[in-house]
Amino acid sequence: MKTLATIGQNVSINPDNMRPAGQDVVVTARDSTGIVTFDGAAAGGLLGGLTGSIDVGVITSTVTAAIGDGTSINAGGNVLVEALANKAVSSTVISGSA
Repeated sequence: MKTLATIGQNVSINPDNMRPAGQDVVVTARDSTGIVTFDGAAAGGLLGGLTGSIDVGVITSTVTAAIGDGTSINAGGNVLVEALANKAVSSTVISGSA
């Protein structure tokens, strides 16, 4: 999963210093990913038994915020470039044998 926020290359933001006072320029990329898993296994036998359970979760993500090469930005306030990734995982594994 890829999340990208960008101002391209060779772009002019507020050229000729025509900017309102206090104006910010903000480039923000955010990604929120969540996984909930539940796995179970059960086994039974008269002479013995074998059981098992496995839970594997993999989250791969890239979050990028950027301003391209050659870009000119005139801001009356701040220039902020930020990238944020939030990940939440909940996993339950139950295994039993008799």
